[in-house]
Amino acid sequence: MKRTLKIRKSFNLWLFTGASVLLVASLIVGGWTGYSAWQEREADNARNDSVVVARRAIEGMFGYSYQSVDQQMPKVVDDMTSDFKADWMKVTNDVIAPGAKEKELVVTATIEATGVISASANHTEVMVFMNQKAVGKDPAKGTYDQSKLRVKLDKQSGRWLVSDVDPI
Repeated sequence: MKRTLKIRKSFNLWLFTGASVLLVASLIVGGWTGYSAWQEREADNARNDSVVVARRAIEGMFGYSYQSVDQQMPKVVDDMTSDFKADWMKVTNDVIAPGAKEKELVVTATIEATGVISASANHTEVMVFMNQKAVGKDPAKGTYDQSKLRVKLDKQSGRWLVSDVDPI
């Protein structure tokens, strides 16, 4: 009788240990699966939200009128990181605005397509295919350009902001 009781206790101990191991393993696998699903959902949100900001920023940066460039560009920088904002305003003030006023340029930027190169919860890279048409006081010297741009965006304080734009 004692031996049967001892075997039963040993069996119960092994059963409890096995069930505990399975429970812990299930919790680990469930937690890992949930975390992976959350990361994928965050990356999907990043892809969708950052493309919207990239399109808006690129259209504003590369489409302007000599009559309103001084009022327009300060609005465009709302979608930029502080470092990129400082660089862009310097380019605007030193090159874009004076050139636009001198040649009386009206530049239209049209985004033809976008594609996400890479995305994580806090950083994305978006490829932007843009057409840019410029007409000035001499319409015969108007231009039409097609460009591919790599737009890097960072999420700061819950907002997607352009941190760099590189022509490809």
